[in-house]
Amino acid sequence: TCIITSYKTVSTIADMEGIKVDYNGWFKLVNDIDFTGHAWSSIAPWMGDPVNPEWYFGGIFDGQGYTLSNINCLSGWHQGLFGLINENAIVKNFSIVNLVNQATSNKSGSVVSLNYGRVENVYVETTILGDSQSMWNAHGGLIATNHPTGVVKNCIVKVNATRVFKNTGALCGYNCGIFENCYAICTDAVLPTVFTQTSDLGELINSYTYTDEAMLYGENLFKEYDKNIWNISDYAVASLYSYPNVEFNAVDTYLTVGKEYVINPFNV
Repeated sequence: TCIITSYKTVSTIADMEGIKVDYNGWFKLVNDIDFTGHAWSSIAPWMGDPVNPEWYFGGIFDGQGYTLSNINCLSGWHQGLFGLINENAIVKNFSIVNLVNQATSNKSGSVVSLNYGRVENVYVETTILGDSQSMWNAHGGLIATNHPTGVVKNCIVKVNATRVFKNTGALCGYNCGIFENCYAICTDAVLPTVFTQTSDLGELINSYTYTDEAMLYGENLFKEYDKNIWNISDYAVASLYSYPNVEFNAVDTYLTVGKEYVINPFNV
């Protein structure tokens, strides 16, 4: 048991790089960080098999509602903001806007590639490119591979995935753990919520993928989501408090000609 009594503030790209030498630390983001012009390699990347979980990130990363933007990940194995996190790790409370994983990457996820820990309250806009067709090299909008101990809660991802094979999931590539109260928006490709979900372990609880804005309106949609964390409105797409509002397109479209909508009479 490790009792953490102090945390390190993170305000620059150099501070983010510093996490790579302190895998068990407690880190708090204190402002937005723009990664433009910086080639990013994930925190705790793959180091070959077998990998000792002590070499995974096992600390706490608390984004405190701030945004990491324009992250251009290097190619390779287990790429994303974090590569591998263990059962002690908690990654939470931030946005990623415009993260790109390269086509030559295997097992890429925007937040975590291989998740043994806990990821929660995260908003992501990401681009997935993929040239591997292996199920073991699956890609995911949030997580590449979710281990049986992995828990992902209260997350949103907008996926741009124009070049993918069948091993890509909008939320997760290969899921053996739990996704709860998460959803993905993917309007430029038809992706499953998860590419592979083991029936004896993997579980999706109120977690879905939407390809059309009309799908987001329904009387019982999001009813199980925590109203202290989620901003639920009949007039807008459900969003996380303190994070960017979710839109399908760059230009707002309230209603689209030729599409059928389910209207709640009490809100007309």
